[in-house]
Amino acid sequence: MAKRGEASMRRFSLFPVVLVWVFFSACQPLVAPISSHLERETVSSDYLLRSLLKRQADIKNLRSFVQATLEKKDLKQSLRQTIVACGSESLRVDTFSLFGQALWVFIYDGSKTALYDASNNRIYQGAEVWNILDRVVGVVIDFKEIINVFSGNIPRLESHRINRAYLNHEKNLYQLETIGKSGLEQFEVDMDAVTLLPLKWVRIQNGLKDYTVTWSDYKPVDERPFPHHVEIVHSQRQEKIALSYQNPKTNAKLPSDVFDLPGLAKFGMSCRWPEKEPGHREQPRGSVP
Repeated sequence: MAKRGEASMRRFSLFPVVLVWVFFSACQPLVAPISSHLERETVSSDYLLRSLLKRQADIKNLRSFVQATLEKKDLKQSLRQTIVACGSESLRVDTFSLFGQALWVFIYDGSKTALYDASNNRIYQGAEVWNILDRVVGVVIDFKEIINVFSGNIPRLESHRINRAYLNHEKNLYQLETIGKSGLEQFEVDMDAVTLLPLKWVRIQNGLKDYTVTWSDYKPVDERPFPHHVEIVHSQRQEKIALSYQNPKTNAKLPSDVFDLPGLAKFGMSCRWPEKEPGHREQPRGSVP
């Protein structure tokens, strides 16, 4: 009887301690998993570069609805578009009216360019395309140089050589200064110090800033953080393009004719796209992704 009484007293005396521990545990904020680089005493420039390259290797293609805003001096216009970007080689942009009617289909594939004018059922090629875009849209982009930025990637990053890398004064950004393969181009890259996601890329030629690209509004897409807002500024031409993605998809199965246009085959254009995965079913020709 006495032993049962002692055991009861011990359980009773422990009860306040357990209660206090539960109370304080409930009050503690949930701690998010720590990124591996935050546990390091130092983070090397090579580590930062490898992190960017690994992320870029994980994104093969992009397709999305887009709300685009174009600005050039006193010109500003908004466009509804869809975009399909394949690596650093192929791009398709469909532009629609406010009522959803197709206006233009722009195709870029390496060194070849085509533009389909839906209203006149006419296809333009090469230099003619850039003249039309400059006259009608008012903004011209060198897709050969910056096609990767639409997918949140840095152009030709694999050929960059890091000249300098450091943590900024506020300790919220890693800033990299790199040099291109030719040695004639310089670049600046800003990375979030916690997530290591790219936030800004600047290309510098002859000591002057050329393109400046910023990525923001990162949200999960296919279990990866992906920027839902991209801004492209060309300082020399004073042009700015802002893209807001709606329901973007990465690494999607693309129709084999996604970079085809009616009658385009006679021009000898050849576009490349990811190989179809096993079980992939062909989509009807001419379908818009």
